[in-house]
Amino acid sequence: MEVYQGIDCNLNYMAYKEKDEVREAKIKAARFCAYRERAPLEVLEKLRGYGLISGDVEQVLEELIRDGFLNENRFAMSYANGKLRQKKWGKIRIRRELEQYKIDSNCIDM
Repeated sequence: MEVYQGIDCNLNYMAYKEKDEVREAKIKAARFCAYRERAPLEVLEKLRGYGLISGDVEQVLEELIRDGFLNENRFAMSYANGKLRQKKWGKIRIRRELEQYKIDSNCIDM
């Protein structure tokens, strides 16, 4: 009976530790997004680099979008304006670059 309880306690500890890792990853990702506008693809790669499983990555991405840290439209506008003004890129080049970030075509059209 005690062996079973010990296993149960270890499982609870592991579940708590996993939740703690997800919370830390969300905080790191929020700081990453707060520094400048980021594409969802950039944040996805960063979260995978933290060693999270895919379910946790999706959860953190949804929370970042809900909290306003991550916005695809805002990123596309910022990126396009910056490249147009700083590097004098044209529409075609900006469109191609945004497509590489896997930005939605409706968002690119705006």
